[in-house]
Amino acid sequence: MKSEGQFSHIILFTAARFARNLAGFRFCGKDGQPQAAAAGVEQGAALEALSGGFTVTAESADFGTKRALAERYIFEGDPYSSAPATAVIAKEMALSVNDREHIKVFAFEPGLAPAAALAKAKNATDELGRKIPYSFSRDFGFLTAAPREAGTGLKIFALANLPALELAGRTADVLKTLPNLRLNHTPLNAETFALSGPLHIISNMTTLCAAPEEIAAALERGLRFLITAEQTTRIELASGPERIKMEDSAFRAMALLQNARSISYEETAVLLSNAMLGLAMGYDLKVKQDALSWLLTACKPGHIALACATAKHKPTPQERDVLRAALLRKTLTLPQESI
Repeated sequence: MKSEGQFSHIILFTAARFARNLAGFRFCGKDGQPQAAAAGVEQGAALEALSGGFTVTAESADFGTKRALAERYIFEGDPYSSAPATAVIAKEMALSVNDREHIKVFAFEPGLAPAAALAKAKNATDELGRKIPYSFSRDFGFLTAAPREAGTGLKIFALANLPALELAGRTADVLKTLPNLRLNHTPLNAETFALSGPLHIISNMTTLCAAPEEIAAALERGLRFLITAEQTTRIELASGPERIKMEDSAFRAMALLQNARSISYEETAVLLSNAMLGLAMGYDLKVKQDALSWLLTACKPGHIALACATAKHKPTPQERDVLRAALLRKTLTLPQESI
């Protein structure tokens, strides 16, 4: 995704996702198996709605493909599941069928753009709703297999890059205020579930008793709060005794990214975040934000495994670290016009 969006050096992307189920059919249960009729009807409508996109069927996809789709926030179920899920992916749009819910409609926008992402996802969801009947209750709104998503069925989220707050040791204090705004926060490396680290997914906490536009507006208020905190901290660091520390973190990050021979995704993400900070501060790092943003996704474990796996061999975690380092060196030494 290109980085021309508003505040794209802090909010890397914004996404909106609507969950819907087909009226008259059993929802996806714990076994992930919906009724075949619902699968056929919705899959056909999804393919028609995103003509020109490419299709991935979970039944025929390997673990690496499903993990890569999960890393792009499109598949949310268990990668080991044999549920007959399908994903249809087009530019900045995606649909998933039978992945925990009968259907999910996604829209992605660069930078700070909750309203734009919401409008795109809502239009596609409404268009599908004219072709297939959704399960709806006058009391609760749209019904979902996950009770917490009933009502609007909306999840709207953004990836926030907060390297200055992290350098200043303020990340945890700032993120602790988000629940007061009815927002959740999850570190990009969700396995740690820590409040540390510069990259965090920020999402809505409420789906009931609020219109989609109100939910999107709440996310935008929370993101603007984070943007202000990050920008203020950047100014403080740049004009104070910590200026050299911030400058060093950016150039040191580029040196490591361009020369590492083995590197984990966790370290890669932090280094890319610091390099993005350097670009935002005007440092001559001889790299473009688009390249760094692309690497943030391309270096994830599932993407590395998918790109390098063969029919006879799947890379081990140690091999992925070596392959990731090779991808970083290759990408960051190419002329940036080719990225």
